[in-house]
Amino acid sequence: MHKVYLSFIASLFLLNSAASGQVIIDEPEEIISLQEKILSENREKDTDAGWRIQILATTERRNMDKETVLFEKRFPDLERTEKYKKPYYRILTGAQKERMGLYPLLQRVQKYYPSAFIIKDPEIPKEEFFSY
Repeated sequence: MHKVYLSFIASLFLLNSAASGQVIIDEPEEIISLQEKILSENREKDTDAGWRIQILATTERRNMDKETVLFEKRFPDLERTEKYKKPYYRILTGAQKERMGLYPLLQRVQKYYPSAFIIKDPEIPKEEFFSY
C-alpha cells in the first residue's frame, strides 16, 4: 500500500511540473560570464576555420606566379589565394565552412588541375566564405 501511495504522489508531481511548462535553469555566474566572453571574442575575430581547394604547391615562386596567371585565365570567376608556408608556395581557391560544399567546385577545377584536393584552413577571412 505504501508503494502505491508513493507512486501516486510521484505521478502527481510529474503531471504538475509538466503542466506548468516552465523549466528553470540556474546557471552559475561564472558560466554566464564565460559564455559572454567567448561570444564577444568570436564576434571580434576576422577569420574562421574552413575548407579550401589547393590547386598547386611548389617550392618555386616563379612556378606559382606562372600558374596563377593560367588559373586566372581558366577561372576568371573564382577568387584565389596565394600562401607561403616554408618551403611551399600554394595557390588556393574556394572557402567553405563545410567540406562537402566544395565538391562541385573541386570537380570543375580538377579538369585542369587533376591533383587539386580539399584542405583544412584554420584562418580564412570571413568575407571570403561563399556558397555555390
